[in-house]
Amino acid sequence: MWTTTDAIRYTQVRVLERAAGDRILASGADARAERSHGDVLVRSQVIGFKKIKFFTNENVGDGN
Repeated sequence: MWTTTDAIRYTQVRVLERAAGDRILASGADARAERSHGDVLVRSQVIGFKKIKFFTNENVGDGN
């Protein structure tokens, strides 16, 4: 059985300072969007792993 691991990750993004921005009005599913420039804080932590079987992508286990 050939397996690989996939990380289970928790990620948090927080805007620190907004320098400039544009409001974009579009049609369809993305009717409202905003584009900005500035500083952000990104925190990411791996909280576990999943063991995945090759070819079938079946989850065969997990762990810390």
